[in-house]
Amino acid sequence: MTRRTVPLVAGICCIGTSELLPGGMLSQVGAALRVDVTTAGLLVTVYAATVAIAGPVVAVLTAGVSKVRLATWLLAVFALGNVVIATAADFSLVLLGRVVTASVHGAYLATAIVLTQRLLPVERSSKAVTAIQFGVNLATVLGIPAGAALAQIGGWRTPFAVISVVAAVATWGVHKATAHLDIGTPEPDARQEISALLNLDVALTVGATALFSAAMFTIITYFEPSAVAAGYAEAAVPVLLVAYGVASIFGNSIGGRLAGRGRGPALLTAAAFIAGCAAFQPLQRNTLTFPIGGVLFALATFSLIPILQSDVLDLAAAAPSLSLATNMSAFGVGAALGSFAGGRVITHFHDVHDVPLAAVGLAVGGFVLYGLRHVRPAPSPVDRIKEASHFQA
Repeated sequence: MTRRTVPLVAGICCIGTSELLPGGMLSQVGAALRVDVTTAGLLVTVYAATVAIAGPVVAVLTAGVSKVRLATWLLAVFALGNVVIATAADFSLVLLGRVVTASVHGAYLATAIVLTQRLLPVERSSKAVTAIQFGVNLATVLGIPAGAALAQIGGWRTPFAVISVVAAVATWGVHKATAHLDIGTPEPDARQEISALLNLDVALTVGATALFSAAMFTIITYFEPSAVAAGYAEAAVPVLLVAYGVASIFGNSIGGRLAGRGRGPALLTAAAFIAGCAAFQPLQRNTLTFPIGGVLFALATFSLIPILQSDVLDLAAAAPSLSLATNMSAFGVGAALGSFAGGRVITHFHDVHDVPLAAVGLAVGGFVLYGLRHVRPAPSPVDRIKEASHFQA
């Protein structure tokens, strides 16, 4: 990460914090706005659904727009959405603010990756995904705990107000850091973006991302009840989550080093993810081994994410924004599928410790799709030139 990429990463950290923050204070928000916890849970559900749907839509609608201007506009809209949340008089306005912030989530992440790649030296451009993913890691390790603390001190509106201020500063920083890139070079149009997404290898990778994400969220969604069932007090869960977040940073670093190195490292990392899900099954059952299982799972998960994102970026290099935004949406689809699958396992087996069984099954499905992507013959240099010419036509 360089000085110029810091504002882009700060924007990602704000978005990641705002996305996950309500999940830890639904009771507080519900009591303040006079709705039950189930209704307050819509702040999480609607956000995830909006990210899944809006990401590709916004990417298509803004195709051809300068990435420099687009990143600034999207982050400004995000800051405004958090102002709406922080000042809302009732639950419906809070929900509206969540829809506004979620609508720019995927498009900003995709745009930030493209701009980070352009800002980094050519020999380090492959690290763009790792740099942006680091912003997500920071949200997990610092943003969520800090937001929760602010909510305890100043009420649930306080962290959203602070996020809006930080996002506004990051918007100015993104403009200053990227203005020199806005030199009038045409950006890919909607047709080129859609053509890139329809590449079979891109589609297989996006499908694999959805299933790998489902496996990840199957375990993450039920992390707290699994910890309590293992013997931890609820007050200890935040400490476990911090350990998970720290491990995710190391995993992201590992994935960044392995990204772009070909079929072997990619498939080995995917296999390691399956092993991480499987290992969590026995290790989660007591207080001594639960942290070990959580750390191994975090390392395996966040080693894989940069590889998947980098794969999409490389495959759709001529017009990557829609493909990247769709891959972001795949994480949202995976979150919904994973939480549903985990719930079905608990209903059927009546034991939260059996949830990793569903994660392993979903991860194996992802591995099959990702394996198909990698066993397909690689395009020849001539084919790559033809493909690039098709995008640029």
